[in-house]
Amino acid sequence: MSLDTAAIKARFMGAFDVSSNQVLTLDKPLVAPDKNKVWVRFSVQPQSKGRTESGVNPRYLQLGSVYLQVFIPKTLGISAGEAMLSKFEDLFCDWASPDGAVLMGRMTRDQSEETSNYMVTIGFRWTSTRAKVN
Repeated sequence: MSLDTAAIKARFMGAFDVSSNQVLTLDKPLVAPDKNKVWVRFSVQPQSKGRTESGVNPRYLQLGSVYLQVFIPKTLGISAGEAMLSKFEDLFCDWASPDGAVLMGRMTRDQSEETSNYMVTIGFRWTSTRAKVN
């Protein structure tokens, strides 16, 4: 696991109860959430990376995204998920990793309607600059 994704996951896991079946992550065994309650799926997606400097200590730039998908039963109404959405937004808006390498950028928010629930997705683009890729 890279230092970048580890820092992002640690930030999320420090704020959300990932032991709950209502918080699904890609590195956790798949469990069926209670679809009568609000549940979320969290993912960190490293994307492109490449060297930005050469020499003895070259630097590397990595780009990626972090997403929280919130599934809200229609019977509860979309406002039932707002606290979780706000918490995630506050957690990553203008955030930088402790070592300063990972910087969160632009936020996106999208909402869709499925048969029995609403799905709201919040995403942040992130960049990382490091002396070497991990």
